[in-house]
Amino acid sequence: MKTPRTRRVPDKVVHKTVVSEETKGLEFILSDATPDRYDDIIMTDGWELANFKKNPIALFAHSGSFPIGKWKNVRIEDNALRGTLDLAPEGTSDRIDEIRRLVDADILRAVSVGFTPIEYEERKGDTYGLVYTEQELVECSLVSVPANPSALIQAKSLGISADTQELVFMTRTDKDKKDHQENDIRKDEKRKERIKILEEARLKYFTLESLNYFLKNHKRFQDLERELSR
Repeated sequence: MKTPRTRRVPDKVVHKTVVSEETKGLEFILSDATPDRYDDIIMTDGWELANFKKNPIALFAHSGSFPIGKWKNVRIEDNALRGTLDLAPEGTSDRIDEIRRLVDADILRAVSVGFTPIEYEERKGDTYGLVYTEQELVECSLVSVPANPSALIQAKSLGISADTQELVFMTRTDKDKKDHQENDIRKDEKRKERIKILEEARLKYFTLESLNYFLKNHKRFQDLERELSR
């Protein structure tokens, strides 16, 4: 029989992503008790929200350097953790305006919670996974799901900049790809040059060692040559 595992002193933040199919405007399901791809379950009644509500900043892709707004009305309702995304006002920055257009076009519709586990246990039966029974919400981000061609085409049609496309869809422009390839070539050339210098130094070292050995044993070699010539 397996012994339940609990952790009273958490040592890391766990991230879990939900694609919100049921949204009203900018209200999102942040988390529910549905098993995820790792077969983990987050119990809805185990959420601790007090500290998060003191500063409910909304981030993009868990990046502390990229706040996009705030979360409002974060609560437990209908067996799910829910909240409303209050995006920064239009005109705050070009990047924010592009994020707003992607949300309005229903391209960005996934959120990811970052939480500190307080208590959890193994799931019963043969299922591999954990049941988080108590956890503290640390942050919540708007995130992108892996890009598909139609979403990328739609983003381009909205005039989304190449930089934001790369941020959202993890893509590179042709120029970025060329720069990346050229950088790889430069790194490879530097690596080969270092190897060449190392080999030359090694050869010089062994040549010098051989010469020193010969000079130290020169008389001995002469005696051996005389014995062999008899």
